[in-house]
Amino acid sequence: PVLIPRTSEPEGIAAQIARCSLGFSPQSPIPNLINALERAGVLILELPLTIEGLDGFSSWVGINHETPVICLLGGKLGYRRRFTVAEELCLLVKHYPLRCTVAEADEEARRFAGELLIPGEAIRQDLGGPVTLSTLTPLRTKYQVSLQFLIRRVSDMEIITSNQYRYLMMQVSSRGWRKEEPGDARVVQEIPRV
Repeated sequence: PVLIPRTSEPEGIAAQIARCSLGFSPQSPIPNLINALERAGVLILELPLTIEGLDGFSSWVGINHETPVICLLGGKLGYRRRFTVAEELCLLVKHYPLRCTVAEADEEARRFAGELLIPGEAIRQDLGGPVTLSTLTPLRTKYQVSLQFLIRRVSDMEIITSNQYRYLMMQVSSRGWRKEEPGDARVVQEIPRV
């Protein structure tokens, strides 16, 4: 059965509803998002294509639009695939049919992915002191997200200022980690069963 909710709630609340529908506690990391979605009735397909600037797409399909489908494109390293799956889940939950601009939907999908993969309450508890690359690096593995996404998430939550965000991102850039972070090549990708 399809257990994916459809809601017009704000993206943070929608992500919490989705976590609950998938059977996850409000604060625990999600160990395998693809498997959880497949158990919830989402058909996830891996396409043997690489398209610059496109990581995946999703839609409700079937005669009555009753089957959620996420298609993933290849060639991604690290935790990028998890992020793409979380964004596409938002589009299934909140934006079918699309009732806003694509840019607005993409921004909502990013914030939804943040709350889904890195719950606000949990990350606040994990960050006891100052936010640095050193304090964020262990959380990268815990939540299975990129360092850059962690930086963006703590910025969105206003745990750090916009100046701190820029400084952390400059550190990432100066180390050459914008396209590939340390350890990305060793990350085992979540794979759909189909």
